[in-house]
Amino acid sequence: NDPLLRQRVRREILDAYLADKAKTRFLQKDGSYIRAWRALGRRRPSTMTAFNAQEFLVSLAEGKTTPEAIPTASAVRTRRLAIGKER
Repeated sequence: NDPLLRQRVRREILDAYLADKAKTRFLQKDGSYIRAWRALGRRRPSTMTAFNAQEFLVSLAEGKTTPEAIPTASAVRTRRLAIGKER
């Protein structure tokens, strides 16, 4: 029940995995999954590099990055809106 440990788990691990969009797929009505870029009507993946939680956590453990590098929900939403305008 260490509050500092609980905060680290939430801020560094859970937030990172919730922001991870590297291999996002969407569940279809028929039970199949399709990649996010295809669901957005694209013919190929975006050239933008998606946030990858596992790479982030390795970099965090090596001291190469900080928890502030995790994209916030508003940054993800802004990127999603920009993607919608491209279509």
